[in-house]
Amino acid sequence: MAPVWGWIVAYVLGFLLFQLLIYWYLGEGKTSLERTTPETGERGPRQTVESRDTDHLTGGETVRCPHCGAENEFDPSYTYCRECTREYR
Repeated sequence: MAPVWGWIVAYVLGFLLFQLLIYWYLGEGKTSLERTTPETGERGPRQTVESRDTDHLTGGETVRCPHCGAENEFDPSYTYCRECTREYR
């Protein structure tokens, strides 16, 4: 029975060490994902629904999303908003 407890203790200590290494890696400031993501303002301000260019929707029928207010081209086979991906019908 003693060798079993030895393996259990070794497993728990190894798992604890692994968790500490992950905590150290993620807690050292910015992760690699945050370093590659552009900072706020680097891509310019995000457009609001009112300021988006809807000139490409000329001539066709449009459907306004009740959730976000975006205009979507009418397509009988498509029922999801192109902006918020919620169902608009």
